[in-house]
Amino acid sequence: MNRFRTDARGFTLMELLVIIAVISVAAAVAAPSVSAWMKSAQLDGAAREVYSLFQKARMEAVKRRTKVAICFKEGTGRDGYCEIFVDDSAGEANAFIRQPGETLLASMTMPPGVSLTDPDFGNPSKASGFNSQGRSRSNGHVILQNDGAKTYTVNLSNAGNIRLETGLKPEE
Repeated sequence: MNRFRTDARGFTLMELLVIIAVISVAAAVAAPSVSAWMKSAQLDGAAREVYSLFQKARMEAVKRRTKVAICFKEGTGRDGYCEIFVDDSAGEANAFIRQPGETLLASMTMPPGVSLTDPDFGNPSKASGFNSQGRSRSNGHVILQNDGAKTYTVNLSNAGNIRLETGLKPEE
């Protein structure tokens, strides 16, 4: 009587090792592109969120019939952030600078690997805002970039128009 079955189904140890080796090679080849895709996705999301904060600031200024400011702090990851707040300041000296008692409407920090750079709105506080008619209090831009070659620029015009542009980092 034969104790070994010849119609048994399954994989041999050698077949399993070959499959594991093929999967390992494929994963090693794909890992760098997945990493680059993740960095790009983080930058895309952060740029869209900053763009949305500009839109929110404009809508809140019109809705509340008051001045709303959006200010930035340069930095990478948690060091870079922006916030929007009701700007109750009476004089230009405190314009765009959040004072105690001013209502914070929204804020965000940059995700890891994303830098917020060059906020330029023509004033030392590196901020802008909107009046009760939804017009910008100063025009300018802010740039977001990652470790790769991709950047986003959020532009603000005097009319209050907000534009998101993508591009490549300039050669250094």
